[in-house]
Amino acid sequence: MRIHRPLSLIALTLSLGAACLNPGAPPADTDTDTDTETTTTTSTTSGSTTVDPTETTGTTTTPMAECGNGMVEAGEECDNGEDNADDAGCTASCKTNICGDSKVWAGVEECDDGNQVETDACLNSCASASCGDGQVYAGVEACDDAVNDGAYDGCNPGCEELGPRCGDGVLQEDKESCDDLDITTGCLKSCVVARNCAEIKADYADAASGLYTIDPASENIPAFTVFCEMEADGGGYTLAKVGRPSGQTGVQAEAVCAAYGMHLFVPRTPAHLLASYQFATTANMTPLEVQDMPVSSEYLAIMGIYPVEPKMTCLNKPLNSEDCPEWRATDDGPFWVTDQVIEDEPGTNNCANCSMLYEWNGDGTVQAYQAIGLQGGGKSPLFLCSIGDK
Repeated sequence: MRIHRPLSLIALTLSLGAACLNPGAPPADTDTDTDTETTTTTSTTSGSTTVDPTETTGTTTTPMAECGNGMVEAGEECDNGEDNADDAGCTASCKTNICGDSKVWAGVEECDDGNQVETDACLNSCASASCGDGQVYAGVEACDDAVNDGAYDGCNPGCEELGPRCGDGVLQEDKESCDDLDITTGCLKSCVVARNCAEIKADYADAASGLYTIDPASENIPAFTVFCEMEADGGGYTLAKVGRPSGQTGVQAEAVCAAYGMHLFVPRTPAHLLASYQFATTANMTPLEVQDMPVSSEYLAIMGIYPVEPKMTCLNKPLNSEDCPEWRATDDGPFWVTDQVIEDEPGTNNCANCSMLYEWNGDGTVQAYQAIGLQGGGKSPLFLCSIGDK
């Protein structure tokens, strides 16, 4: 008798048989559905849960801040909702309105140009430029000292004109001793009269040699005219010709020069001596006091160079402060007469504060000098006064 088995049982038997023949092979997939599923169902006591395998777990996403919702969120400095505006305390981008951000806060700032320039129409405080703010509005105001009352060195009302000041050409007697743009008047940039030519040269580097007014602050002599040598040794030497009715010794000439706030001439360098000789022998200045001898080498007949001690000398040595320390200038500064030796001079026939007597060649070099110890030393009615500030 033949037994008939169902086909499904036969297929199961064949499948099990194949597995037994190949024990390492995975079980055959009996699912005939070709669709790919992207979800996995897990069973729990409460039912089934579907999990999306593409979801990243453990990460929190922060929602984007929304400027204008009235809430200050991450990245915002402020948020006043519908009141946000570029002319309000909180701008349209939720930033606090501050001076310098180029946004004018209505009712709080007068202007806001976003720069740090204090001389334009808008100050760094976001106030509009105005007369009295202490800042000069370029191109509009001439001055602004925040007071603007027309005081000396200040600003006139309205900020359109400077107040009285040094350099305006008007003498303010309680503030200035001079106010003149002509430098030959000796008026310095500080509106005081120069005490010497060195001060003029320091104030005006291009000042030329010539006549200038100075005021050495002598008690009894007002400002007077001198010759300023502005080239030798860089310029700034002060010279003045003086004429007297009779011959003057060194001591007498020193007293005359002192009355003018000066001293008897002392040549400092070869250039200084040559320039002084040229000054003495040129008609360039009316002499102080007796005026009938404007040109003469005799202005250099006596000079403020004296023996350190009477009867001491540097016989047969050049007469300058380096080679002949036995002689000195009246102010103990350097002196230079020559670097050549004059035979048998300077001799020991000298006295305290007694100047030697000098004679000159036509080229400005010394021809001879002689120590004289009688009647106060060498004498001359003509001599030069100078100032040693150079």
